[in-house]
Amino acid sequence: MFTGVSVAGTMTSLIAPGGRLVVDVGAQLEDCVQADFLCLTHGHVDHIGMIEWVLNARAMRKMPPQKILAEAPVLEHIQDLIKLRQRFDRWLPGFVPVEVTPGMEVDGPSGKKIRVFRSTHVTPTVGFIVGDRRKKLKAEFVGLPEKQLAKLGRSGVQLQESVFVGELAYTGDTTEDIFAESPEIASVQTLAIECTYTQPDKLEKAKPRGHMHADQLLSKLKEINFSNRVQLVHFSVSVKTEDRIATVQKFLSEGINTVTLDSAIDQAAQAGLSKP
Repeated sequence: MFTGVSVAGTMTSLIAPGGRLVVDVGAQLEDCVQADFLCLTHGHVDHIGMIEWVLNARAMRKMPPQKILAEAPVLEHIQDLIKLRQRFDRWLPGFVPVEVTPGMEVDGPSGKKIRVFRSTHVTPTVGFIVGDRRKKLKAEFVGLPEKQLAKLGRSGVQLQESVFVGELAYTGDTTEDIFAESPEIASVQTLAIECTYTQPDKLEKAKPRGHMHADQLLSKLKEINFSNRVQLVHFSVSVKTEDRIATVQKFLSEGINTVTLDSAIDQAAQAGLSKP
């Protein structure tokens, strides 16, 4: 699961296990400075607003440049920020730009792979899946006796293929259309996805704003028979703590393994369900 902070319209920074990869830099967290890889979903300020601080902090400490994965307009914006910042600071922050496009796969930290997918928001947005490449027996050979497989292997037949196995994904800001746009997110082990609104009066307003309502998300997860873990992030400040707890309980009661970034909310939701 991710750790970190995510508040709609305010700040989002999600830290992957191990701390070497962070998705979005909207919060002033030391984890963002220490990470080797920064994956940026889009250019809204609550997702990249602290990038200058991060790059400047690393430059002051003489740390090596980070790799920043983002689409071209976001990378260009960061370069522009650095040029402006150099008018006032003597530090010369740098980074290694990695321009990404949906469908692209990039080498990540600790031998992991990072796959990019298109998200659905009011501005161009991508999501990221962190995972591994593993060997798998090709479909046409599944079920054959071991002796026959061994014989084929000795004759030079390629029995295996490389497949990408997604462990952890974050969609960035998105709408319910993400499941049709990028169906590969349905197979990841943990899907961190926005759940901006829970209030009934926000249901019809979510999609036009490029966001998702809890009811829309739950409906889609049930529709695709999602069987792994979902991590709800990006709640609006207007969603009260008790409503967040109630939302997690609702997902859990529907058989969806659900957590948030706040362990207190998760524990309260579980405790509420266990009451007779």
